[in-house]
Amino acid sequence: VTIVVEEATTFPPIIDGDLALDIQPGDVTLITSADLNATDVTDARRPVIFHVQSTTDGFIEISDAPGVPITQFTAGDIAADVIRFVHDGSLNSQAGFVFTATDLDGNVASQQIFGVNVSLPPIAADDEIDVFGVGGFFGGAHPF
Repeated sequence: VTIVVEEATTFPPIIDGDLALDIQPGDVTLITSADLNATDVTDARRPVIFHVQSTTDGFIEISDAPGVPITQFTAGDIAADVIRFVHDGSLNSQAGFVFTATDLDGNVASQQIFGVNVSLPPIAADDEIDVFGVGGFFGGAHPF
């Protein structure tokens, strides 16, 4: 009888990528391995699972189910080009999500922030701006 004892690892996955992407308000953008990736320290062939803890101004979806927010996906899903960030159209310059990653041994990487830079449309010099919410200064529109 041979008994093999495997030592459990206590090393969390290594997260890499630039942890950012650019998007237009209301658009859907693919998250690539250059944006977000993770590797199991023990065995690079083993899957790493990302857990989305919160999102700002959008959500994560898988391309097979558009419009349905997800909170878990794998590095393999990203490599297969099926994970996307869906922007909600709000006019804030930053969106994104907070996440962790775990390996199959339950080792958890520290919480990370994935930033989404939103390209806001410029305001033209001749656009009317309603400063008071009632048609500009004293009820009338005033172009700035």
